[in-house]
Amino acid sequence: MLNKLAGEIGRAVGALDRSRNGLLYFCVLSVVLLLLLVSIGLAYDYNQEHYFQLAFRRLSPGSFGPYYTPFDKSDLRILFDYVAGYPVLWFGFDRAVFFSRIALAFLYAASLTVFFKSFDLSVVEGAAILVIFYLAGEQLMGHEWLFQSPESKTFAYVFVLLAFGFANLGRWYAAVFACGLAAWFHFLVGGFWGLVIVLMLT
Repeated sequence: MLNKLAGEIGRAVGALDRSRNGLLYFCVLSVVLLLLLVSIGLAYDYNQEHYFQLAFRRLSPGSFGPYYTPFDKSDLRILFDYVAGYPVLWFGFDRAVFFSRIALAFLYAASLTVFFKSFDLSVVEGAAILVIFYLAGEQLMGHEWLFQSPESKTFAYVFVLLAFGFANLGRWYAAVFACGLAAWFHFLVGGFWGLVIVLMLT
């Protein structure tokens, strides 16, 4: 019985591994990323509280007095302010963070699908890389994680990964455009990796 079950599982994994279907790739990565979010739990850190309040302030400045704590008036995260601000306006802070985490998981799944498929990696290989990267601390540099919570930088990295997928496919203009979007979510993230792609292009 167990041998038969193991054989069926092995055949299913093998069929999954041979598939190059983009929708299947997206669905598998979405499940993996949502499970990672479940493992993190519902707690959020001060960065989320800070940035979501700033986002809400852009849409509803009258809700804040002259001595409120978040004080950054920069327009360098303007896309994030609207992406995060409207959920706060519609659902409240806690639900906005929760729904934004789910949205971020799906967005990462979409961009990672393009990124992994540009290297002709199978669904199983892409999912395995994602899990290993998460277990290793999910950091590229400077102890900055990618998947734990919705922030301006994490939304920016969605478009950075998409840009590198496009670049690997030779779609340079699409890659530069994606980095431009990333820069409007987080100027340092989008600007740095956009510069890297422009240098690769030249």
